[in-house]
Amino acid sequence: DLKSAEPLHRRALGGLEAKLGPEHPATLTAMSNLATLLHGQEKLAAAEAMHRQVLQVREAKLGTDHRDTLASVANVANVLVARGKFDKAQPLVQRELAWHEQHYGRRDKRTLESAHRLTQLREAQGSSKTPAA
Repeated sequence: DLKSAEPLHRRALGGLEAKLGPEHPATLTAMSNLATLLHGQEKLAAAEAMHRQVLQVREAKLGTDHRDTLASVANVANVLVARGKFDKAQPLVQRELAWHEQHYGRRDKRTLESAHRLTQLREAQGSSKTPAA
């Protein structure tokens, strides 16, 4: 259950931060896992902040073109969508799509899934701007 898992994730993250440091890849993975758990618990503001922190470190340490950085981009976008912040999520999903096109080509399954995700996001944006009847 998600509630009982949170203290375990926090303990693991604390131990990794103390032993390896806050910017170690294993620490960042643990932080991302905790953020994903918080997302599942609908603690969206906390999840977004934590995913953004992971993204910031990964961009600085790994660069913007690294696969782990892209995973963090997608995680931030997922939380933004869950929070209804479609306009803020769209550039991140576009970035994800561009990365997939560059690394896998336009016809790869991952690229097509990213394109579909962007389409769904744009549709959600349109429906969120449509006045209720």
